[in-house]
Amino acid sequence: AGDQSKTTLFRLDFETNKLQRLATNALDSSAAITPDGKDIIYTCTMADAGSVLCSVPAVGGETRLLGNEQRGYGPSISPDGQFVVFVCKRGDNYGSCLLSLANANDEPRVNSAISGSGVTPQFGWLSDSSAYLVNNNENGVMNIRAVPLDGSTPFDITNFTDDHRIFSFGLSPDGKKLAIVR
Repeated sequence: AGDQSKTTLFRLDFETNKLQRLATNALDSSAAITPDGKDIIYTCTMADAGSVLCSVPAVGGETRLLGNEQRGYGPSISPDGQFVVFVCKRGDNYGSCLLSLANANDEPRVNSAISGSGVTPQFGWLSDSSAYLVNNNENGVMNIRAVPLDGSTPFDITNFTDDHRIFSFGLSPDGKKLAIVR
């Protein structure tokens, strides 16, 4: 029995059923594995930086901070493995931040504000990695919004008009089906 208030990142080997500890932080969460399976991007809590994104090789190794120590959580990696989007905090506002994994030490690009809705923002991706998806609250109505990586205008892929929140969603790999928890 350990301290249940502390969580850390492990990797499970399905062949041997053995756990390997990959991080030594006191509070890790929100892990995502790159499509090539080589790296794990996760939320780590650092005493001097708060919650930030970290990366560690899936086989184990040194943890590195990503995104110029931008505070954030909830990473989602693009299907092509080139980008990670996550919730970031700037001052008192939360937004979606985009980070190129090829330039992971750069300052992430803040793409859009996320309106407070009492629901944790969720991310997904179009299958071609051209845009990420986020549950967006505008004027009390939640829809799934696509935010194109080329900087063009974001657009809603759902058209709800009621005040039900979107707690979670998932897009099929071929991009033809959307599951929503609301």
